[in-house]
Amino acid sequence: MKSNNPNKFRSFIIVIHQEYGCLLLKSTKKSKYDIFQLPGGRLDEKDLLINLSEANSNSNDNNNNNNGINPIPTENAFKIAAARELYEETGLDFRNRLNMLKPLKFDLPIKWRFFYLNITNYEIVNQNQNKNYYFNIFQEFSQYFKSIMFNTKNNNTDVKNINIKLSKEHESFLFEKDLVKASQLVESHSKGICSKALLLFKQNYQIFTKY
Repeated sequence: MKSNNPNKFRSFIIVIHQEYGCLLLKSTKKSKYDIFQLPGGRLDEKDLLINLSEANSNSNDNNNNNNGINPIPTENAFKIAAARELYEETGLDFRNRLNMLKPLKFDLPIKWRFFYLNITNYEIVNQNQNKNYYFNIFQEFSQYFKSIMFNTKNNNTDVKNINIKLSKEHESFLFEKDLVKASQLVESHSKGICSKALLLFKQNYQIFTKY
């Protein structure tokens, strides 16, 4: 069986803030038009290795007679890659909270996976702090009150007041409330598949965001 090529697989996150909208990242690539992207990207070799045995096991169970077909990485491998990309591109760290990334089932190429993530001011305030996920009681109360203060001071979508640590691949970001407009902004990226994903997400918004 041929080995998996990680460049074939991509994983993205539709990050939604209920007040501000959908998070989009502006690429530093030079172009006639602005290039916006969803957080995410290609799976790395290490992403595939994490669940390689599980992926091979599932592939053998489902494709006993198809030895020439490369196994598709597990959902967890896609999720790990998406969380890693989100952290590298924005500083928002959900690598130890993978359960918050909800898989989205779209009729799109199987090598592309999408997840929904609901964020609050709490994550935006604390994303640059290098702490473990498990806080003690004093820290929890402290961060809670910081979140309340942030929400009081920042009741609009002025991105100057939002603290996101961008990678070198991106020069700025925005939150777009209109998902149709968001899909148009990312249309030139990733063969238009992310644009289609946003439209499908909008069509089933109530279903995807109810849990």
